[in-house]
Amino acid sequence: MRSSWPVLAVALVLMALPDSPARADAASDVASAWAAYQRGDHAAALKKLKPLAEAGNADAEYDLGTMYSDGHGVPRDPRQAQAWWEKAANQGQADAQFSLGFLLLNGAGEGDDAVAADPSAALPWLEKAAAQGHPSADYFLGYLYWSGTSVPFDPEKALQYTLRAAEQGRADAEYQAGTILASQRGVQNAIEAYKWLELAARQNYPGAAQNRDRLAADRLAPAEVQRAKALADSFKPAAPASSSGHG
Repeated sequence: MRSSWPVLAVALVLMALPDSPARADAASDVASAWAAYQRGDHAAALKKLKPLAEAGNADAEYDLGTMYSDGHGVPRDPRQAQAWWEKAANQGQADAQFSLGFLLLNGAGEGDDAVAADPSAALPWLEKAAAQGHPSADYFLGYLYWSGTSVPFDPEKALQYTLRAAEQGRADAEYQAGTILASQRGVQNAIEAYKWLELAARQNYPGAAQNRDRLAADRLAPAEVQRAKALADSFKPAAPASSSGHG
């Protein structure tokens, strides 16, 4: 019997090599197609994306699904969006995992082309995207656990997910983090809550300034407010986690 070790060794060497020219060309083509889509040239985007998606390029699959979701360049078709996002999501494309999870969470469309809401199927995809550091997935999982929507109410998990999104500078997540922390006892939680509400207010997030001021009046001494403001002043958003997507 011939040993399979030489074949395995070759495979491992190939895996360790930089992306091949073909892969680099495909990535460049996808980026070019997405740029065309963003400037409104949907026909050019479709012409480039479709063969790449059909060949199994995960980013192209995600982008083509987005075209069907938006109805730009193709008829709006949530089922087609779901199908293409699922292909990309199964390859680990984080944007597709989030988009698929969000679609299944809410459902979309009407009649034969509709995708029914299926929260139990949505949650694993959102979790997969969050595991890759996708800030929208983190934020929405935080929202679900905080509101008890589709999952049991769990403020600890809600705060964990929400903070991961807030650390990347999302105003909605900053507001949500402040709201969750303000619901908890203790001066330190109130100081942290003020910090996040202050950061959200600086981005003009609705209600953030009012809730920040109410929190300060009810629970914080002037010196504690100054500590909270100092924390906000020193905050620097974390660099976005690496993602397989570009959307």
